[in-house]
Amino acid sequence: MSLDVDVLSKRYLSSPGKRKDVSTSGEQSRELAGGDRQRLQRWAENTTLYQLLHNSLTSMVLSERLLADGLTPKAEEEFRHLLNEFVDDVQALNAKPVLCTFATSHDERNLDRMPSGTVRFLFAYNPYLSVRGWVKETQRLNHIIEEVAQQRNVLLIDVASSVTGRPEFFNDFVHFTPAGHRRVARTMVEALRSGSFSVRPARPTRGGP
Repeated sequence: MSLDVDVLSKRYLSSPGKRKDVSTSGEQSRELAGGDRQRLQRWAENTTLYQLLHNSLTSMVLSERLLADGLTPKAEEEFRHLLNEFVDDVQALNAKPVLCTFATSHDERNLDRMPSGTVRFLFAYNPYLSVRGWVKETQRLNHIIEEVAQQRNVLLIDVASSVTGRPEFFNDFVHFTPAGHRRVARTMVEALRSGSFSVRPARPTRGGP
């Protein structure tokens, strides 16, 4: 879902003119640069301060910028459409679709305790959504996942309720530690074995591992 949020953020939260400028600039750069120049550019980006400035300084600047506290309704409807397309495609293969809620290291209960490194991780990849916007939008999109699962009568695995808001299971905002992987695997195995069509609010619990 993090990749979907990144794509939808760029599509619906950036101005059309800005998107066009970025695209045109990239195309012109590719046209002007030969193979040697491209290799030199990649070498410079990988061996100089470029990555540090791009990933750290840029994200620090973005933290002071006015960012959106959520996606637009059109973006959320596009996400719903993509989910339904996925269910259609899987069923067309005579397979059973399974949907999962999306888990994050922090939610509205511990948002103020999110480490600065995790915040910079978010801004390095998405310059449109605020941290609060990420948390709110994750909840909204999880709700859409639950609705689609119920409407299409497909299995929903509520991963979010298992680990969301428990940073000890995460390396950053979305990637699991080994313990997190084990917890999620156990949650998925139990749901697949039961085959229950459980649709629950995507609110995490504080149970033990």
